[in-house]
Amino acid sequence: MNKAINQDIYNLLYSLHITYNIDLYLLLNTYMPNIIFKNKKKITLQKSNNQCKARCWGGKKFVKYNPLTKKWTYGFQCKRNTIKNKQYCLTHYKLSLRTHKLPHGDFNSKVPHIHYNKYKQKIEKQFNIKN
Repeated sequence: MNKAINQDIYNLLYSLHITYNIDLYLLLNTYMPNIIFKNKKKITLQKSNNQCKARCWGGKKFVKYNPLTKKWTYGFQCKRNTIKNKQYCLTHYKLSLRTHKLPHGDFNSKVPHIHYNKYKQKIEKQFNIKN
């Protein structure tokens, strides 16, 4: 059953990729869950806890506002797995050791620069969002 559900989700994501020209790799890494069946009535979806904690840019389409939680999302979380005993993938780990650190910071912390503000202001103006 697990394999059948995963195949159905993959087929859905693939059709979105073909229809709307969305990057298949991005869709799969964002929406493809790890499904574990604990019993016949309960299905648990789990995200990998070894995902890199770095924020990636991804373009203006990744600046989003959630009106329910009133929170902004800037960029997306790196999709790669971490290296052993670290919180980053190899690429972001090497960047974190440099003097300039990670260019876009950690995904769950404050953005370290104002690069995203121009896109945030456009969304605020378009939807009349007041902070």
